[in-house]
Amino acid sequence: MGIENDANRKNSIFYICTTCQSHYEQPLGKMLTKVHEGSGQANIIFKNQAATIGSDKCPECDSHLHVCPGNLDCSPTNFTDYFKIAGPMWSASLHDVDFVGKMLTHIEENKGLYGTAARMKGMLTLAKEVGFGLRPRFWA
Repeated sequence: MGIENDANRKNSIFYICTTCQSHYEQPLGKMLTKVHEGSGQANIIFKNQAATIGSDKCPECDSHLHVCPGNLDCSPTNFTDYFKIAGPMWSASLHDVDFVGKMLTHIEENKGLYGTAARMKGMLTLAKEVGFGLRPRFWA
């Protein structure tokens, strides 16, 4: 499996409602598994994701939604029925929680090896809490 293909699946374009600021994720790619009928061997195929918002209305505020044309100022004071587009940006988990947990265990067992063990423990604990199934959000 190519890293570039897998990374394509973990990056997204985000659509942001200009009325209520709700955001909706659109992954750039998708991964499919096809099983060969004769041999039964599974093949992983990476494809581009079709661009779709899913609905013409925002599920949060029920305003009509369209992608804002690039040549217009689509701020909430000018247009309320448009999506803003952000990205592409990383949309997968930031950390491998199992790996971070193993590092925490190692540091606890070998505090004498590291002069900054307390700091390392704090940073890894935060990474473990943030990385557990949560994806980054770059706006408030």
